[in-house]
Amino acid sequence: MRSVTPRLATSALVDVCSLRENATANMIMELPMIPFLAEVYKNAGLLAAAEVCYRQALQRESSNQAVILLRLAHLALTTYKVSEEKEKWLNLAQEAITEALKLKPGNPVALLLQGLLHSQNSNVKHAKRSFQQALVASHQPCDVFMRSVARLQLAKILAAKKDQDSIKVLLQEATEECDPNLKQLQAMAPKD
Repeated sequence: MRSVTPRLATSALVDVCSLRENATANMIMELPMIPFLAEVYKNAGLLAAAEVCYRQALQRESSNQAVILLRLAHLALTTYKVSEEKEKWLNLAQEAITEALKLKPGNPVALLLQGLLHSQNSNVKHAKRSFQQALVASHQPCDVFMRSVARLQLAKILAAKKDQDSIKVLLQEATEECDPNLKQLQAMAPKD
């Protein structure tokens, strides 16, 4: 995480608290405001408060639950890396991803997050399968970055297994799609 001066962090905390108080006092805690506030909390390093906001949004919102669950899962996966309560955040990520996949089976972002979760748990077999499923499920032009991350994570697994032929296939796909991580993939490819 970036280094923040104590004065700046205190100022950000005061600003976030003021935003929450004003929003509550003025009764403008409308649904779009809750996920926004969660992001503000997350960026201020108030991760538990961000989790609470996402949970509130899930209770109040019925149409965008999958999106909120994916944001919650992403929060949990990123928080896991810096938290001392690793088990709590991994369980939260698993719960959110599972629920998102129930709502939208085959969602490529959920599958990508599931692969990342399996990677965190050192479950290579399931991580590989999730990344492969994410690549298959993502076919929209806007999925290019998601596909890039899934492809890179899959390539890391394949490199560890020394599966050079599969890496070549991923590299060919990446080249055709102008993958943003193409240079990293090329570095993993076997030298002919």
